Amino acid sequence: MKEFQTVQRRALEKQRASAVAARTAVEEAEHPTEGGVSLEQQQLLEEQPRLANQHEVDFQEALIIERETEIRSIEQSVGELNELFRDVAHIVHEQGGQLDLISENVDRVHNDTQGANVELRSASRYQKNARNKACCLLVILAVILAIIILAAVLG
Repeated sequence: MKEFQTVQRRALEKQRASAVAARTAVEEAEHPTEGGVSLEQQQLLEEQPRLANQHEVDFQEALIIERETEIRSIEQSVGELNELFRDVAHIVHEQGGQLDLISENVDRVHNDTQGANVELRSASRYQKNARNKACCLLVILAVILAIIILAAVLG
């Protein structure tokens, strides 16, 4: 794009130089150094294509200016787009950090859940053993109570 702008500027400079040369020729034609009607008529005939060329140069210059304006507009749009991409990259980077935190939290929860599962299984075993001991104790108390009641009734 920079190369294109450089080439455009060179073309614009050349067109301006040719415009200046045409204007100089027109001024020389208006103020001839050598008098003579035939010389003036000859210069007028030569100037007509130059004036037509001047209109073409002006048109080309206007086109170049318009293109340069469009290029600047495109350049500005590209700059804005670049800024948007940077913003999106920044947001993605921030969200990536948040995703890492979430992933770490999920890993911790997983490990904690496995530890809780182990603890619940051991607590379940302890409760089962305690129920078994309580049942045995009740059976032993029932037997002792039955023996005491039998001894009191028999004795």
